[in-house]
Formats: sequence, C-alpha cells, structure tokens
Amino acid sequence: MFTGYLPQRNEKGLTVLIPKKKGDIRPEFFRPITMMPTVIRLFDRILARRIMALLPINKQQKAFRKGDGIAFNLITVQALLEHHTKNLKPSSGAFLDIRKAFDSVNHSSLLLACKRIGIQDMLLNYIKTLYTGSTICSKKQGEILDPICVNRVIRQGDPLSVPLFLSIMDWAIDGLNTRLGASIGKERINHLAFADDMVIFAASDLGLQHQITHQVSRD
Repeated sequence: MFTGYLPQRNEKGLTVLIPKKKGDIRPEFFRPITMMPTVIRLFDRILARRIMALLPINKQQKAFRKGDGIAFNLITVQALLEHHTKNLKPSSGAFLDIRKAFDSVNHSSLLLACKRIGIQDMLLNYIKTLYTGSTICSKKQGEILDPICVNRVIRQGDPLSVPLFLSIMDWAIDGLNTRLGASIGKERINHLAFADDMVIFAASDLGLQHQITHQVSRD
C-alpha cells in the first residue's frame, strides 16, 4: 500500500459464472463471481473491516452490517404505514431494485465515491491500482479463456467490494431530499436501503415523483 504497487500476478482474477436460475442459459441469469489470489483476498478483508468500522456510511443502509437489517427495515416500513393509516395522513412509497448494480459502476466514479466518504489517498491509490489495468479470465467447460481488461464493474467475491459498493450507494442516497420524507413520530424517513434494494418514502405522490425524477436525472 505504501508503494502504491500491486504485483501483476495479483491483478489477475478468475471469474466463475454461477447460474441464478436452473436451466436458463441467457447471460443475465448468471452471476459472475471473481476469485482473487488468497493474499489479496485476506488483505482486502482487513481493509474492508476497517473501512466499515471507521467511515460514515449512511445509517439507513443496512446491508453487510451486524444485525438483521432486513427485519429492521420491514418493521420500520410496517410501523410507518400503520402510523399514517391510524392518523389518516397521506404517504407514498416506491420500491426500487437497481439492475446490474455491481456490474455497471464506472471505475472513475468508484474512486470519486470513495474519496467522498473519506478514504485517504494512500488507500485510494491501492484501489486504483487494484482496478486499473486489471484483467479477469473466465472458464468454459473447464478451460480458462484469454484474459479480458475490465473498465467497469465492482468485483463480486472480493471482500473490499462491500465498502466500495456502499460508497457508491451512499452517494446516490445522499441526493434524496430529507424534507420530503414521510413522518413517524418526530422522525422523517425518506428511504430505507439494503444493498441495491431501496424503498423511497414521501408525504405525497408529488413529493415521491420529485425524489425519483431527481435521482434518475442526477445519476
């Protein structure tokens, strides 16, 4: 990390395609998992734990954290709906699932997102080296194919990918207007998130449309 240099043998990943749906051979129904050298995987796990412990990831993002984030979000959604129903207050919500979230991240945007949440230059240089000029190989019927250069995608299977992906999502979530959220007690909630799955709340249909339109144009 101090030298900002990653040995070339450690830049290479092996990507294995895991079927999401049995019997369907269309590319979109396979999940690419990239396996990195063991030394890099262990090193990245250490970095990932320190980043998650020290950096200010949005508290509404419940993925990859201790505790049952799914249960917490479900309970929050139920409480919010019951509160608005009981008090005859309008509210609107939209459930969003970002298509190919890990696969669509540009590496330049990834570095900007990491810098935004406070990752320092030394670690940024390491991340840049890890992704710039890196190659992956895939397997076909047991045969390793020629390496492919990758200019976008966050590697699924690398422990460091967790905080890197959350830094991108944190940037997107930060653009939501807190004043347009739906209220519960004294708190106003405009979103809940679990990795790339989100629900956006607003006190009206118009407010919800503004949130979604603003995010789409901004992203």
